[in-house]
Amino acid sequence: MSGFSTLEIGKKALLAQRFGLEVTSNNIANVNTPGYSRRAAVLSEDISIRRNGFFMGNGVIVQKIQSFRSDYYDREIRAITSRKAAFDVDTQYLKRIETALGEPTNDDLDTLMTEFYKSFDQAALNPDNLSFRSYIIDTGVTLAERMNRIANSVNELRYEAQNSINDSTKAVNTLLKDLVELNKLSAYNRHKNDDSSMQFIDQRELKLQELSKFFDIKVSQNDDTTVNVFLNGINLVSGVYYSEVNYRVVTDPLTTESTIELFRRDIDTGTETNLQPQSGEIFANMRLYNELLDPVDSSNNFSIASQFNEFVNTFATKFNEIIINGFGANDTDPLSPPERPFFVPYNALSATPSAGINAFSIQVNPDLINNPYDLPLSAVAGEPGNTDIARQLARMSEDKSFLNNQNPIEYYSSFIARVGSEARQAVNGYSNSKLIDEQLNTQRESLMGVNLDEEAVNLIKFQKAFEASSRIISVTNELLTTLINLGK
Repeated sequence: MSGFSTLEIGKKALLAQRFGLEVTSNNIANVNTPGYSRRAAVLSEDISIRRNGFFMGNGVIVQKIQSFRSDYYDREIRAITSRKAAFDVDTQYLKRIETALGEPTNDDLDTLMTEFYKSFDQAALNPDNLSFRSYIIDTGVTLAERMNRIANSVNELRYEAQNSINDSTKAVNTLLKDLVELNKLSAYNRHKNDDSSMQFIDQRELKLQELSKFFDIKVSQNDDTTVNVFLNGINLVSGVYYSEVNYRVVTDPLTTESTIELFRRDIDTGTETNLQPQSGEIFANMRLYNELLDPVDSSNNFSIASQFNEFVNTFATKFNEIIINGFGANDTDPLSPPERPFFVPYNALSATPSAGINAFSIQVNPDLINNPYDLPLSAVAGEPGNTDIARQLARMSEDKSFLNNQNPIEYYSSFIARVGSEARQAVNGYSNSKLIDEQLNTQRESLMGVNLDEEAVNLIKFQKAFEASSRIISVTNELLTTLINLGK
């Protein structure tokens, strides 16, 4: 081996160790950079050369930079991120729904209904007393207004869910556009012998993880290092092209039910394809809008708003069915009951029993508010002391034929229990998915994260190797100098 060959080996060693120092230094510099995957300089022996009948070593070369990113962990973390985000949305909304229902407080519907039924028992003791009649009216007004407030609060949450979907689709489209740009940069830099392509891959994975918060995505990789993004098998990103994601509100002309549809629009052709996410923030908000908080839901799934509406309508209908057969204190015609309903809908043209009554519209008949003596408590005209109707109304609290073989208070209690069960499931789901997310992130971080102790060891290793390589060059230089001087 000639001295010049030794110099070449020393030079290669210097370059390789310096490269290792640079990679290690970059790892240390990015120890707190979100999404950064640590790199390692992969060195290999250079191709041996034949000299004087022997194959002699030819030094070291940098083969590649290795990234410790794991597709498995990235995929699993995207999936759990999507599920955790859906449970988080459910948890936040259901807590607010429980607050709107006011259970259990002095203002909860159970308490108000009990007080309402008791007011008829009290009036039955002295039906001629105006104060007892007024008390019935007052408790009825309080009860109806509480039902109105619950319905309006739930409806406000529903439109808040729609606003969240609107904001989410804007964020999704920004992320899709960013992913395409990162795909372009990754593909352009894929042949460079540095970590620029890895840098873009790290940034892209951060975007993919952020996108997975909104809905469940599947990701595939192309040979040019670009990725494709799918939802329900439908392309959202295909290499360097993407489609926009948007939503629309569709109203059924027969039932007036409004639902939200998510769809993909191809930017070039304008073709629209419906999307059906199964997890993520958008999925959770769509479920809230289309089912849980929909007052006229037709999905046959549990709907808080729809079931509450059914409860209020049944409550008003059954109550009115009894009271319209009664007579007020001043009614004298025994052949023709005045058919005064107790509950009527807002903006009703006439006091027609139960027509259009729901949780939004229920109110006490204004005619009865203005004249409590017209409150039909008697079953016989001209006998204001008769209390048969009042006692029937009081016994409604025990009527098992109300709904689902339950009386009104039992039915409402089971409804509240179901809401509480949904809330607990959401809280438990969020806690479990959060735990899995933390475990996966810890495992991924142990693989691709920067360990400062390990990097410090590598730093010393490359430093010592660099010093030794420089010693090769200096010793070889001294040998060559000696040889040259011998020839003088």
